[in-house]
Amino acid sequence: MAGNLLGAVHGEDVLPESWLDVLEGRGTIAELADDFAGRGRADPAKYPPG
Repeated sequence: MAGNLLGAVHGEDVLPESWLDVLEGRGTIAELADDFAGRGRADPAKYPPG
């Protein structure tokens, strides 16, 4: 949980590389974070209204 909070506030740059190396789904998590932060090129069809 501490890593989640640190990453949400400061980004993955503040997390130890050893934590990131074992993170399952790191690419997907980064893609979602970028999309939701508006930094990605999310296709509107990718996240249809629920």
